[in-house]
Formats: sequence, C-alpha cells, structure tokens
Amino acid sequence: MYIYEPFKVSEKLRDPRPYGILCKVEEEGRRETRAVVAPYSNDWEAVCRLAETCTALQVCPEELLLMITDTGQH
Repeated sequence: MYIYEPFKVSEKLRDPRPYGILCKVEEEGRRETRAVVAPYSNDWEAVCRLAETCTALQVCPEELLLMITDTGQH
C-alpha cells in the first residue's frame, strides 16, 4: 500500500517553496520511503490534498511527478 505524506523542509533553508511529498510503501507493518519530491510548493493545503488524493488512488511512485504537473502545483 502506498502512503503519501506532505513534508516541510527546515526553516533554516529559507526555501520559498518549502513543501514536498514523500511516498512510502507499507509492507508487513513497516513503512519505507520509495519516492521523494523535493520541495516544490508554497501551498501546504494543496500539497496535503494532493498527498491524500495520491494515497486514495494508490498512485504508483513513478506517476507522482505527473500528478504534480497535472495539478499545476509546480
């Protein structure tokens, strides 16, 4: 099962787009990170919605960049 989670980079970096998405896979009760989309957005709520959508649709990690492009969040 794929689980997508939003994340924020350290405020010390002062990135104008501090939010990104992690893709984790849950197997046998353990979660491992499979993909990371480096911070690409300054809209936390939009990143959270996209993470929820990707989890609900079980988007494969290879399709994550396409989802971001399609939502215009880049």
